[in-house]
Amino acid sequence: MSLKNNITTFAATFLLFIAGASAQDFKVHLDSSKILIGSQTALKVEVLLKEGKKVRFPNLPDTLQPGLEVVAQFATDTSKAENGAILLTKRYILTSFDSGSYVIPRIPILYFNGSNVDTLLTQPISLKVNTVAVDSTKRPLYGIKANIKAPYTFEEIAIAIIAILLLIGAIVGIVMYFRKNKEQPIFTFKKKIVEPAHVKAFKELEQLQRKKLWQNGHVKEYFSELTDILRKYLEERMNINAMEMTSFEIMASLKGAGYSNKVLFERLMSTMNTSDLVKFAKYTSDPIENDQATKSIYDFIDDTKAVVTVDMQNSSEEISSSDNK
Repeated sequence: MSLKNNITTFAATFLLFIAGASAQDFKVHLDSSKILIGSQTALKVEVLLKEGKKVRFPNLPDTLQPGLEVVAQFATDTSKAENGAILLTKRYILTSFDSGSYVIPRIPILYFNGSNVDTLLTQPISLKVNTVAVDSTKRPLYGIKANIKAPYTFEEIAIAIIAILLLIGAIVGIVMYFRKNKEQPIFTFKKKIVEPAHVKAFKELEQLQRKKLWQNGHVKEYFSELTDILRKYLEERMNINAMEMTSFEIMASLKGAGYSNKVLFERLMSTMNTSDLVKFAKYTSDPIENDQATKSIYDFIDDTKAVVTVDMQNSSEEISSSDNK
């Protein structure tokens, strides 16, 4: 490095501002102020501290300025100096992939002197990034060569022929199979199993029994869930919009649908009346009424459930509705 560059680098190593801190030995310099494009150089910040003083070095961003990048930041090195002082050294690795002149901005460093905190600022440093010179007179430039086409090997040709023959054979086999089985579809889909309305209702009644609502004093909740099970069953099984109807309207619709089992009809009506009294009139039903309510709805569902019949000749199952009783 020339004498002029040494003087410039040395002059750039001192602080511009110490912001109220006592005089400290504070230096910043580059390993090299000139690098080739893509090469790296180390930025070193050195602080000589006396006992009881502290500094904090910053973590620089990945890009100091457009075109100038920070590759790495090393931990602070500590070494002993004269008179009990400590020399702290912080190293940052810089690089650039664009040629040109860059100025490393001032780096703020916090300086602690007891309860006082000051900011030390480094001087800006110049960095020159040069491109690699190419002498075209000594080494002429050539154009980009085209891709070299390698010939196909026997193994590659054989694999391609076998793959084509297998594909043709598979297509012919599929066509011949479906010509023999014209009634069978090419793709079959698994049918979604839909539970009959009575099966779902019986499961819900069983779950309601396990909750033991009325046994624990929740009579109103018990009758609400019980009648909702019945309403959902009527909607799915008989297409009666029971969820939007009153108890009287439900019984009227059921009678209009042709249900003729008078005994179960009367028991069901009694259950619906008891439910309305519990929910709206603060009526307290006894355990016998609570138990009979579940049985009446269970018997009604069992009496009106869909019946599964099996056609042995066609080996297929069909679901038919039982006659209204």
